[in-house]
Amino acid sequence: MVNASRQLLHENKVEEFKRQFKSTLSEVRADMSEIREHCAKKLSIEEGQEIWANFSKFTVYDDLKDLYNRCLPAIGSCEEKLAI
Repeated sequence: MVNASRQLLHENKVEEFKRQFKSTLSEVRADMSEIREHCAKKLSIEEGQEIWANFSKFTVYDDLKDLYNRCLPAIGSCEEKLAI
């Protein structure tokens, strides 16, 4: 009798584990579907590589900022001279 109740308790634990596992698996599948949908809206790896390959053609923001700061006063003084 004790053995039968242990067997029943073990079977109940196994069934509960299966239910929890199925529930968790369903949640993971739903999350994966959501992630796939989200990723489908983003660019592909090939598109990203094409864009990344072109970054070497562009200058760094700090370089442009330095150029802007050096040129703007010179342009401003020219404008002042022209206006006078």
